[in-house]
Amino acid sequence: MSRSGGGAEVEQLASGMEGAARKRREEERYLADWQVLVLSALVWLGASLAVPVPLAVGVGLAAAGLAARRPTLVLAAALACGSARGAASEANYQPVDGGPLAATVAVITDPAPSGAGWHADVRLADGRRVDAWAYGPAGAGLSRLTAGDKVPVSGRLTPLAGDGWARARHLVGRLAVAEVGQPRHPGGPRALVERARRAVVAGADLLPEAQRPLYLGLVIGDDRLQPAGQRARFRAAGLSHLLAVSGQNVAFLLAVARPLLLAAGRRSRFALTVALLAGFAAATRAEPSVLRATATAGLAAWAATTGRPQSGRRLLALAVAGLVLVDPFLVYSVGFQLSVAASGGILLVSPAIASRLPGPAPVAEALAVTLAAQLAVAPLLVGRFGPVSLASIPANLLAGWAAGAVMTWGLSVGVVAGILPDPLGVALQAPAAGLVWWLDAVASWATRLPLPLLDAGDGLAVVALLAIAVAVAAGVRAQGGPICGARRWIFAAGATVAVLAATVVAATAVPRPPAHPTALAGDGWWIPGGAGRPSVLVVGPDAGNDLLDALLAHRIGRIDVVIATRGGARAADAVAGVTDVSAAGVVLAPPQHRIRGAKTVGQPLGLSTAAGLLTVAPDGSRLTVTGGR
Repeated sequence: MSRSGGGAEVEQLASGMEGAARKRREEERYLADWQVLVLSALVWLGASLAVPVPLAVGVGLAAAGLAARRPTLVLAAALACGSARGAASEANYQPVDGGPLAATVAVITDPAPSGAGWHADVRLADGRRVDAWAYGPAGAGLSRLTAGDKVPVSGRLTPLAGDGWARARHLVGRLAVAEVGQPRHPGGPRALVERARRAVVAGADLLPEAQRPLYLGLVIGDDRLQPAGQRARFRAAGLSHLLAVSGQNVAFLLAVARPLLLAAGRRSRFALTVALLAGFAAATRAEPSVLRATATAGLAAWAATTGRPQSGRRLLALAVAGLVLVDPFLVYSVGFQLSVAASGGILLVSPAIASRLPGPAPVAEALAVTLAAQLAVAPLLVGRFGPVSLASIPANLLAGWAAGAVMTWGLSVGVVAGILPDPLGVALQAPAAGLVWWLDAVASWATRLPLPLLDAGDGLAVVALLAIAVAVAAGVRAQGGPICGARRWIFAAGATVAVLAATVVAATAVPRPPAHPTALAGDGWWIPGGAGRPSVLVVGPDAGNDLLDALLAHRIGRIDVVIATRGGARAADAVAGVTDVSAAGVVLAPPQHRIRGAKTVGQPLGLSTAAGLLTVAPDGSRLTVTGGR
């Protein structure tokens, strides 16, 4: 027998053995991948319905289905178990009774600033969670705490309405903190986690001050101190997901730790991976998107350890089902919903898109991932936050690689830089500073693009028209043969018409600054300029993030006069955000204001606008604005 013939037989034998092993693995599975996806969806549905079904019923159905190899029973068990767990969580969700409180609480989330105060989720002695708020000296004391600390506090509790946001965070009340005592920091493994987190923060401290919140958001998801204007730009550009820890962060973490993991044995490698994932989840405060990413990675590590590789969609479905069974209130978390939708879109849709896109494979794959993720999350974004900008597509293409580089750098070189002397550490962090600058520049550029904001109706119309164009142009078959002659021209014309129609629909949704005086979301009043008269924005007492989103959505890039009707800390934050997202000329503020760079209006003044005379007059600690409407 020749060497070539023997090699062919060996290859056939190996191929047969591999096929038999694959067949055995498939037969050992009780559910196919698509059935696991259905199972996950049924667990989610059951948790949302929260019908009080006895958990024993779901467990019994699962046991019977597995024993008899009946997928239908297993799927029914998923619905029953999800519903039972959801009902149990609802029964245990009891708002606190109002009244004074003096006790030691455990800090769950890192305190975040809000106006003149600070707030954080804390756990009471009975295990229930409340939203703690503090101002003045108590606020300063709260701001110095970190997640994991235990601290004595005094204040007053009030019950909290159980909406979806409160349920997602398991909050049952609000605590107005009057006094904060001396904290006790965690020890043991948690102390190691906090030390690692401080090392990342030390690396961030070497960057310019304006870049630190963005860097920390990219590396460990800590965007608490991100300026409101920058946060609004990232939202408008569809880039805010980069600041939430996701599977990409976990992948880069495992890539950095790969040499250590490969040096260990297979079982030790799994234990180290789980410990690393648990530590990373704790360091990033176990946000819902973090739980999804680490659970999926943990299942993938287990599959690799046991020699049973699983598809990404199967791992995602199992991770989601398991997490929802453990914590049914995750179904209320917008972050969890977006994380699951984006991951599902990438796994299920992006391969099909990439195979149909022209151009180099890396570019096609990057564009396919962006399109798949955006298509998957678009219904959620439109339903909760309003129209979605098509600027998110080019913005993500330009920002994705840089965000990944910052994540990898921050988890490796950035940690080393934080422990070195400042001159050397700053030099090591110079590439990270350049990448962060690039990301901020991309977000700013994307918010100025003349691309449409699509609501549900516009989005469906554009997608449908483009789908028709792609289907026709891809080569529709007629009577078993390719299109030719006159038919080819007819179909080409049809595809062109569909593309032009999609373009017309999209063009009608391109935002422009309002041409007439307009009330903006977020308590703002816009008066356009013209004929030598200034454009004016009146910032109301309740102005906040919604006003910044409205300015960006309307592409209001220049404001000649900003009038702040209040001058306190909240107004100062709002005006700072306004001047960050739009170039502003003069800022007028009431007496005793706290707005940096503003001019105080001490006497009534008249302002000639395109809408008529505007009268601005001081009234104690505020300004009244009349006319021009």
